[in-house]
Amino acid sequence: MNTKEYLQAHSLNESFVVNRGWELKEDHIIIPIFDVDGKFLYNKYRHLTGDAKFTADAGSHPALYCAEHIKSKKEVVLCEGEPDCIRLWQEGVPAVTGTFGVGTFNNKLAQPLIGKKVYVLLDTDEAGKGAVDKYCQILKELNIDTFIIELPSEYKDVSEYLTDNHNRNDINKLKNNAITYQDWLIRNEPENWKLESGEELMNREIEDEEWLIDKLIPSEGFTFIVGAESTGKSFYTLTIANSIITGEPWLGQFPVGKQTKVLFIDKENSPRRKQSRIRGLKMDKNLDSLYWVKYPHYFELADPKEPDGISRFAKSLSDKVEKLNIGLIVIDSFADVMVGNENSAGDVQGFFDAIRRIFPNKSILVLHHENKPTQGVSRTSSQRVRGSTNITAQIVSGIRVFSVPNTSNEFVLEQFKAGDSEKQKPFKVELVSTPLLYHPDKTYVSEVKYGGIYYDEEGKKELAKEHILEFFEENVTGSRQDVLNYCLDKNISNRTTDRTLREMVDEEIIEKIRNGMRISYTLK
Repeated sequence: MNTKEYLQAHSLNESFVVNRGWELKEDHIIIPIFDVDGKFLYNKYRHLTGDAKFTADAGSHPALYCAEHIKSKKEVVLCEGEPDCIRLWQEGVPAVTGTFGVGTFNNKLAQPLIGKKVYVLLDTDEAGKGAVDKYCQILKELNIDTFIIELPSEYKDVSEYLTDNHNRNDINKLKNNAITYQDWLIRNEPENWKLESGEELMNREIEDEEWLIDKLIPSEGFTFIVGAESTGKSFYTLTIANSIITGEPWLGQFPVGKQTKVLFIDKENSPRRKQSRIRGLKMDKNLDSLYWVKYPHYFELADPKEPDGISRFAKSLSDKVEKLNIGLIVIDSFADVMVGNENSAGDVQGFFDAIRRIFPNKSILVLHHENKPTQGVSRTSSQRVRGSTNITAQIVSGIRVFSVPNTSNEFVLEQFKAGDSEKQKPFKVELVSTPLLYHPDKTYVSEVKYGGIYYDEEGKKELAKEHILEFFEENVTGSRQDVLNYCLDKNISNRTTDRTLREMVDEEIIEKIRNGMRISYTLK
């Protein structure tokens, strides 16, 4: 490109730019830079051949181009680059620009703009949008009245806009529609920051709550399986994953609502243990839909060195999940992946926020440990979740696992939270062990077997105690009949509730209050 072609491409008038001091050479243009008082500073060069577009004299420094022409102007356009600036002046629109781009624009360069109304008009690419924010922050610090002009998106810059048969009148129309910095921030904020009115919310087409496994594992949101060590949590997640990828009901009882691929972030189990368990459970179908992080101990959720605080490993995993269309992520375990103190509501919130950002709109199944029992203190299943109560607040589904008394391989799964759905009734499972063919003294888990609704009397008393405590979380006192009715709604018989009330009085957990024929209870 030669000088004449360059001027034509920007619809620049040769006599006008020459009058402004430009020197037109065959393969480059010399642009003189002056300070606000009109003192010559240095030359800048627009090269029309070669790799470098702009260079400047040795010893040059950032300056405000055309600052010497705006002393008497009440309104000024702050644009991007000398060609755009001179093109605006050609239309009779006062304009300035920084000589070395947005990275060098600062409070000192902006001094000549104080007391004027400034219109920021930058390129429409991502770099230009990012520059708007920096320019406006500097202008705001100097209390400069600032507005943003937004070009139509089909034009990359103001020179292209003016070259396409637009003129000063069109620029003035754009100025009339200019917006404040605050309005620009709202208009250009990330989608995740936006507000919506009640009317907009109700007009959104949102699918009904969907479950990967009916009323146990939601298709979006968090599920926590909580229990003491050696209660089979890892086996349950393997069989859950197997059902979700095959479509076969979990434990032969709970329908799969949606099939999807599954990813395990497993920091608890070695590759050998994972292999043996998969073989033992005969999970030989659709194994290409099951994925594990190969080197999980290198996985870190957060990295303070990253601008967004999320580790590059985590972001890479997010990309793989989207590419492979994985719908369920299993985390084993919570304590191994979260950063900080699990008793801190803020640190716990950080875990949930980070996982939601990494795996948006996915189902997250997390294994977690429960609090160790304290003698004489009874807790509900939700209270047994180790760590901050914020965990329970964040999850859609919560399931507690505990051993059936006097057994070594039977366990109860009790759902203590189920979103907006009715909770599943507590049910029993059995970890079926089978001797190894060539090592009969060794066994492996070959099946997680459904054992029906849990009606064991000792277990019922334990559940009754938990529900009685739930009742007193909401009520300071309650009559015997109120407590009986509350527990009856939880499928606990009056006989079991009465027996449990007596035991809790004997254990001095609750106090019995007699008023004539009326019997009431309260927590001690």
